[in-house]
Amino acid sequence: MSNYFEITHTSNALTAVEFENASEGQSIILKIRNGYYTGSMSSYWDDVTINGDSNGVVYWPSSSEPAVTSGMSDLYGIVFSGDVKIAYGYVIGQNYAV
Repeated sequence: MSNYFEITHTSNALTAVEFENASEGQSIILKIRNGYYTGSMSSYWDDVTINGDSNGVVYWPSSSEPAVTSGMSDLYGIVFSGDVKIAYGYVIGQNYAV
């Protein structure tokens, strides 16, 4: 099973993020490419579902959710806690032109 995932966004702003089959201590790398939406996106981190639980949450350093700029790609790391519906996110890199 891979721990690297890509989302290429091609329509209106993303509104939610859903993680399936997450396990305690699992770390993943997530690449999100904003290929369509003309603004920057961050509000999708407000609606997180983890393993079917819509009360999931991803905490970010300084409580600052990252935003994906139009036409750019970002790489994020996500680590799932012992209470798998809670995860911790960190930015690996932003504004890649691919």
